[in-house]
Amino acid sequence: MLRLSDVSVDLGRHRVLDSVTFDVPPGVVVGLVGPNGAGKTTLLRTVAGMLDPVAGTIEAPSSVGYMPQLGPAAWDFPLSAGQVALQGAYRRAGWLRRPSRTDRARAGAALAAVGMEGLADRQVGALSGGQRQRVLLARALVQDAALLLLDEPLSGADAATQTQFSETLDRLRAEGRSVLISSHDLSWTAERCDLLCLLAGRVHGFGPPRETLTADRLSAVYGASLLDVGGVRILAPEGHHEHG
Repeated sequence: MLRLSDVSVDLGRHRVLDSVTFDVPPGVVVGLVGPNGAGKTTLLRTVAGMLDPVAGTIEAPSSVGYMPQLGPAAWDFPLSAGQVALQGAYRRAGWLRRPSRTDRARAGAALAAVGMEGLADRQVGALSGGQRQRVLLARALVQDAALLLLDEPLSGADAATQTQFSETLDRLRAEGRSVLISSHDLSWTAERCDLLCLLAGRVHGFGPPRETLTADRLSAVYGASLLDVGGVRILAPEGHHEHG
């Protein structure tokens, strides 16, 4: 579904991604994890075709859906949830074509899939953080893409949104679509993703969560040590010492 081979990306004079290589099979959810500044958003934008790599190759399907992170100012526009979801049809068919009845039906179905059908006419500025994330997910679903790129989709999400999102991932898997998700939540990605890509400028590990999130790799990427507290593994900053 997606193949990156020795992909490097520069932003200005700074090398953000260096020789990134991995494959994403069909029908698989891949969690993209790493600290702030690791290059997660840059990687998603590069796969989406918004940034050009300075080296390497990317093989991706012709249909790629992208859900970006949006700051508070993005929600000041006088748009309804339904109108935002319908924007996915423009990305798929072009901004100069008027949305068809089929497009509107697809937008309505996408809102229903994320539990937002009853709020289609609500101004997005009046929605909660979790509801806004669901609307953005609906917009990505309207694109009907074989590959979905989701940048921190659960940032600020409530429990209902997390549940709805997990159900959506299950449905996308069943349809044979692949999803690449960036997240800071190691626990959530380890539980919900089939594969993890541990990123910090380059790929430090790629594979099933248990094989990828090793103590040595986590320490190298996060600059932290891994402690066992009552059977629960937690990251502790370097310099932390246990007392007892």
